[in-house]
Amino acid sequence: MSQSNIADLQDALGQFLMYDFTLQSSEPDRELWLAIPEIAYNNLFSNPAVEALRVNFHLKLIVYDPSKQEIIKWIP
Repeated sequence: MSQSNIADLQDALGQFLMYDFTLQSSEPDRELWLAIPEIAYNNLFSNPAVEALRVNFHLKLIVYDPSKQEIIKWIP
């Protein structure tokens, strides 16, 4: 996994956590999902440490194929 992938994940996780905190303060019944391209999911979340982060931070993922513009899977 390259340093760029880790930096991208760090940025996305930071944004997600900030948005989630804000959303829980104003609309606690709503859920926030993080949409990521299928290639990013396959490259990052195949790593057990990254998957552990996802579980620990309760990241709900929408995995999509940008070329087909379709959702591949929802991961609660």
